[in-house]
Order: sequence, then C-alpha cells, then structure tokens
Amino acid sequence: MARATFFNKLPEDIQQEVNKRLRVSSYGNQSELLEWLLEQGYHATKSALSRYAVALRRSDGFDNKSAHDIAAESSGHAGLSRADSILIELGRMKIREMELLQEWNELRDD
Repeated sequence: MARATFFNKLPEDIQQEVNKRLRVSSYGNQSELLEWLLEQGYHATKSALSRYAVALRRSDGFDNKSAHDIAAESSGHAGLSRADSILIELGRMKIREMELLQEWNELRDD
C-alpha cells in the first residue's frame, strides 16, 4: 500500500489548486504555496511539499529538464534563449509588483 501523503488528505479542489500553482511556478515557489495552504487551514511540511512537487514534475514528463526548460515549454516560449526567458520573467514580475503596489495603495486609502 502506498504511503499516505499530505496531498492525498486534501479535498479535491485544494489538490487541483496545489497542482495548478506548482505548474504555474515551474514547480517552485513552495514557500508561498505552504503559506497559502495554511491560509486554507491545511498544514504541510517543506519536505512533504518538495517530495510532492518532484513527483508531480516527473508525472508531468519534466523529469530531466531544467526549470528554465519547464518554464519555457509551459509558457509557450520554447526555443527562447535563457536571456530572453529572463527578460520575460522580469516583465511578469514588474507587472505583479505594480498590481501589488496598486492594491496596497487602495488598502492604505481605506
């Protein structure tokens, strides 16, 4: 019998969201995902989430690929140079920064 993992104990909708968040982040950002899980009322350890992310990455067929390759393929930017991928990611981060600053300003004004 397979060992029960924290993931198997989560409700289906939370499982799907965990998978989505891991895939979108190229199986990274696990600290943020742990925080999100806690906000939802579920506890997971870093090591358990890391093991799960590795297993999901393998099941998704990315076993021997770098994070850059995974991000490029999943974002539709396969074949781009590493430098181009970095510029794209920096652009996304800048957009996210602007969104967060706008939200922060709106909260501060309340």
